[in-house]
Amino acid sequence: MEGDEETLHYLTYIAVWCGVLALLILNIALSRALTGWAGSAMVIGIASLQAFLVLSIFMRLRFEKGLIRLIVPLAILIMLILAGLVFSDVVYRG
Repeated sequence: MEGDEETLHYLTYIAVWCGVLALLILNIALSRALTGWAGSAMVIGIASLQAFLVLSIFMRLRFEKGLIRLIVPLAILIMLILAGLVFSDVVYRG
């Protein structure tokens, strides 16, 4: 795959990996420092950013074409719907 436009340099992988680890440390610190809805929202937001980095760089989804580009957003939408249903159940039951 030498010279291929889809090939990423290994330094890119190292930089993204370090970024994901830094976000993990931030996520752990925020989860211990903040409680309530604001803390949960921030932790979920950071985890979403980590997932985006892993999906786009390590799983190379930004280079995919066709059906995969439709399936991934659909899977994310279904996951968000299920998470919303779980959160509404938690709020309702207390």
